[in-house]
Amino acid sequence: MTSLPTLPPEESQEMILSLLSNNDGCELPCWWGILPGETSWDEAYQFLSTIATRIVDVGNIDSEGKPDKNSNTYVVYIKIPGKDLEVPSGYVITDGIVNTINVSPNGTEIGYQLHQILDRYGTPEEVLFWGLSETSEGFPWFFLILLYPDRGTLAIYEGKADITENQLRVCPQGIGPKLSLWSPTNITLSEMKQSFWDAKSRGQLKHLEEVTGMNLGSFHDLMKNPGSCFISSIETN
Repeated sequence: MTSLPTLPPEESQEMILSLLSNNDGCELPCWWGILPGETSWDEAYQFLSTIATRIVDVGNIDSEGKPDKNSNTYVVYIKIPGKDLEVPSGYVITDGIVNTINVSPNGTEIGYQLHQILDRYGTPEEVLFWGLSETSEGFPWFFLILLYPDRGTLAIYEGKADITENQLRVCPQGIGPKLSLWSPTNITLSEMKQSFWDAKSRGQLKHLEEVTGMNLGSFHDLMKNPGSCFISSIETN
């Protein structure tokens, strides 16, 4: 693979901020001009090498850490403007083509907060939820997962919640999601779910309607407004 010269720090940071804001003008599952199922890794590598602090080949392992002779995974580290850390994103390559992209939540709050995704992409086909009354650190927590299988997009939001009258009050403001992106013509939603959650976690996740009483349309209409919150039962496991 041939890498292009790395941009100077100021230019690199400007480029990254622009990409996080407008995604290079493309729609999910495209990420920064890289489209799962179509873009070659050679092409993606040439672009990413201009703005990455490092690109690490982690070998031919699958999502469970087992050997997979048909694919290879690269972790691309980016310095996000205003964050004093390297933020990783994973690229799974199959037969020289970018197969899936897993984007860290650091930085996605710029363009992919819950209200932004709902406003832009409409009502998800499925919303899953897992609420905890108390974590090991001593505060309530939530996992909120939006699935757009026809778009090859899965967005995971998580963060602190509040307890109100023995229920969870969830206000996912200012939070960026972890994004998992794939080609819907090459990978099924079931395969993506299997790769992200073990059997125990899948059992703890519940459909939104079960824990809030809201249907998907009502959830979309409420939460596409910035600053909105919803109420859920506390324990869903």
